[in-house]
Amino acid sequence: MVKNLKRQWKRPLLLGILIILLVLSVGSFYVMNASHSSARSQAIHVAKTKGGLQTTTFYSEFDRRQQFYTVGGQTRQGYRYVVINGQNGKIQLLNSPAGLVRQVRQTVQNHQNPKQINKVALGYYQKHPVWEVTYRNQNNSLGYYLINFHNTKILQVINNL
Repeated sequence: MVKNLKRQWKRPLLLGILIILLVLSVGSFYVMNASHSSARSQAIHVAKTKGGLQTTTFYSEFDRRQQFYTVGGQTRQGYRYVVINGQNGKIQLLNSPAGLVRQVRQTVQNHQNPKQINKVALGYYQKHPVWEVTYRNQNNSLGYYLINFHNTKILQVINNL
C-alpha cells in the first residue's frame, strides 16, 4: 500500500513539472519574438512616414558592428531602402532598382552554390552601405558574404564557419 501511494504521488508531480517547463518554454519564445516583431513594426512605420514608402516588400536586421533595421519598398518615384540606425535612430535613404535583393542572392548562388541562403540584410559597414548574406554550404557549414550595395562587388567572404 505504501508503494502505491508513492507512485500516485510522483506521477502528478512529474506531470506538473513538465507542464510548468512547457509553459515557461512557450512563454520565453513569445517574449523573444515580441521584441523582434515590435522592432519590425516600428521600422516599417518609420519607413512609411519618414522614408516615403507606400508599400513594403523587404525587411532586415543587420548587426555587424552596429544594429541597423532596413525596410525596402515602393515610393512614388521608385524603389527605396530606408536604413535606420538602431543606436541613434538616424535614417539613410537608398534608391535602387527593385530587383537588387534578387541580384545579390544570385551573386552568392553563382559563386558558392549554397544549399540554402539563410539571410540577406542591408546595413552599413565602415560607413558604406553593404549587403550581408549568410548561407549554408553543401557540407552544412555556414558561410558569409559582404557585398557592396551600389555595384554588388564582393567585399568579404568567410566560408566554413
